[in-house]
Amino acid sequence: FDVGEAEGRPFLAMLLVDGVTLGRLVREVAKQGSRLPLPLVRLIATGLCEALTYAHTLTDGKGRPLRVVHRDVTPGNLLISRNGAVLLTDFGIAREHAGQMTEPGVVRGKAAYLAPEQVLHDAPVDERADLYSAALTLYEALSGANPFKRDSVKDSLLAVVGAQVERIDVLRSDVTPGMARALHTALARSPD
Repeated sequence: FDVGEAEGRPFLAMLLVDGVTLGRLVREVAKQGSRLPLPLVRLIATGLCEALTYAHTLTDGKGRPLRVVHRDVTPGNLLISRNGAVLLTDFGIAREHAGQMTEPGVVRGKAAYLAPEQVLHDAPVDERADLYSAALTLYEALSGANPFKRDSVKDSLLAVVGAQVERIDVLRSDVTPGMARALHTALARSPD
């Protein structure tokens, strides 16, 4: 809402969200031996896609597309308020003017949620990388686990480019074929 300085100290005023991160919600439900109900995951999916659409279609004062890419869509950066609002946070490593290549050897974002092109540096990082990470976040909301999370960053990166993702409708019988198809299309190895 505001930035400034008060009594010689910088401040940043932001919205207070009375709720939890999706990551915490998934962990708490897993501790109870359960998974998030499908209607709740649909609500979260809708909110996440609306947030990404907003970011991806932002324009400058002259109407030119800014092409903002979040580059760190994860369950920890998705807030769910007590009244059901879904908010995407932490645009700290977001990049304007999508389509630029990230420098080889540089990792931006959490390893287990990166799109393959972010790991391999074989295609420009654009809005499709966010859609991939969003699908992976929703896959985790449905299954309770990220299929690429390993004990080390290196092993997670290797999994992102080499491991196969089990179809979500195999893991959960209540997932519709359309939802499963959408998730697995968004989780394709190639951004095309």
